[in-house]
Amino acid sequence: MSENVNNEALEPREPVLPATVQKESEEDSIEVSFGHEDEHALIQSPVAGHEEEEEHADEEFHAEKLDLRELFEAFKRMISDGSILRSRKNFKNIRSRFQELIHDREHAALEQFLAEGGEKDDFGFQLSREEKEFKEKLRDTEEHFSDVKRRREQEQTENYLKKQDVIQELKNLISNEQNIGLVQDKFRELQDRWNHIGPVPQSKADDIWKTYRFHVDNYYQALSIHRDLFKVELQKNLAEKERIVKGVESLLKLESIKKSLEFLQSYHKQWREIGPIPKAKSEDLWQRFKQATEAVYKRRDEFFDKLNEQRKQNLESKTQLVHELEEWAAKEFPSMKDFNEAQKALDKIEQQWKAIGRVPENVSDAIWERFREARRRLVGKRQSLWSELKNNWNANLEKKMKLVEKAEELAQSTDWKNTPARFKSLQEDWKKIGAVQREKSDEVWNRFRAAADAFFHAREEHQKNVPNQELENLEKKKAVLEQIKAYEHTEDLQESFRAMEEFRSAYKAIGFVPFKEKQHIEKAFEDASNEFFAKINVDPAEKEKIIYKGMIDTMLASANPYDALKNERTQLRTRIEKLRQEVSQLESNLTFFGNSKNADALKKPYEEKIERNKQMLSDLDMRLIQVRVAIRPFEEKK
Repeated sequence: MSENVNNEALEPREPVLPATVQKESEEDSIEVSFGHEDEHALIQSPVAGHEEEEEHADEEFHAEKLDLRELFEAFKRMISDGSILRSRKNFKNIRSRFQELIHDREHAALEQFLAEGGEKDDFGFQLSREEKEFKEKLRDTEEHFSDVKRRREQEQTENYLKKQDVIQELKNLISNEQNIGLVQDKFRELQDRWNHIGPVPQSKADDIWKTYRFHVDNYYQALSIHRDLFKVELQKNLAEKERIVKGVESLLKLESIKKSLEFLQSYHKQWREIGPIPKAKSEDLWQRFKQATEAVYKRRDEFFDKLNEQRKQNLESKTQLVHELEEWAAKEFPSMKDFNEAQKALDKIEQQWKAIGRVPENVSDAIWERFREARRRLVGKRQSLWSELKNNWNANLEKKMKLVEKAEELAQSTDWKNTPARFKSLQEDWKKIGAVQREKSDEVWNRFRAAADAFFHAREEHQKNVPNQELENLEKKKAVLEQIKAYEHTEDLQESFRAMEEFRSAYKAIGFVPFKEKQHIEKAFEDASNEFFAKINVDPAEKEKIIYKGMIDTMLASANPYDALKNERTQLRTRIEKLRQEVSQLESNLTFFGNSKNADALKKPYEEKIERNKQMLSDLDMRLIQVRVAIRPFEEKK
């Protein structure tokens, strides 16, 4: 649409006298109209309650998805370009989001504090430097709005006093001047002053206008006795009202409803300020003015009816979203994984909320508060889960760090045979622990893996030289066997025992031999040991103890010493229990023989077997003691 508006009506104009004025006889009366009886009802503020309805309908600032940094940056931009000062609603949105973010962060900090063992009464929350700066700028902006309101109220009060002064001067002008024709310039000056005085308090606006209009009408009544001057004034007023009517009629060409209402308000103000016009022209001009005004009002009403209908539909849509969000907020979520679906729903609801548009003003705050409260409760559950998750991450990190320390200690080991199994055990423990924070996960895993890599790399380097080393070890062990065979015993049995212990220690310390030679060399060592003890007169029990110690040493040198010792212990316990039951059964059987002539002969085999079993039990008990001593260091590490 074109915006061809009679803007001339909006500018102050000097009175223009007609070039000629038609003369009438003295007997002719001048009929004038001081205004139409419907004028007061028609001429009201056409934009009251709709100041921001059209032009700012799409300018509402949506803050609900911004984090603190994004919100602060947007707020500072709006301060810089001045836009924040033009919309108190946007300011309220920003302030509300800031308070929500601070509340959420304080809640999360309290949960973390309590999770770490703190007491609620000891909790203290401090704003960050950026948050403090944000809060100060919010306070400054709030003070600005308050200052603007105070200044506006003060200006309106001052305007009221100024208008009272104009009325008083107008009253004095009419009552004290005998020749009214001489005061036209003063009257026009007072009119101009009145027109340039700003608005007054709303509660006093109507009364002071009526008072002013009363004295203006009195002026024109007084002027009417000066026919020529009065007729000039009437023509001037008529020309002004015709200009205004054309201006109002042109408003329908404006595309912007808001601008047309603003112009109409200005035209109405000018219309009210204009004095009387010839009565012959009054009704026709009034009807044109009224019809044009009503057409603008009708266009406004149609626009706002349509807008309100759309906003009612928006309210229904937003109410449905709030209901959906409240249902999510009422649910319980055992873990962050369970919350993921709710998070997706929240993101979708927020996007739909932003796309819907505004709702009726009288319910805007209420529906927004419901939405914000439901969102706050749902986000609060997410923060609780997040806090719990972080606590689990920290606990898992602590466990994994302990494994890292063990792995880094094992990385220095040269026990090429047993350490790989210990690394495997650490890896199994690692898998059972669970996740840690992503930024820490790679760091702690890389340390663990580096320790394992260091050990296995060192073992690989070692094994490159193993074949030659194992052959050397085989020759060394054979040399020990020759020393055992060549040993000459003395009468000092303890010396023989010490010698055998040294041979055994030397043999164990040598290290690995080629795998295909292992069984052969171990059998040769066992035979040499048996021959060694066969040459001396030694207590069988002591001999058994020494021989079994050699067997334990063999277990300790195996690939999995702990497992070998556990199996041996289990087998010993089984054999001991079985022998005890057998002895008990044999002893019970002896009671059936009584004291008959042949009883002793019958009991003898049983008694001999009982004695043998008891000796075996004694030997097995001794072995079990030795196994327990050997296995204890392994179990203390568990």
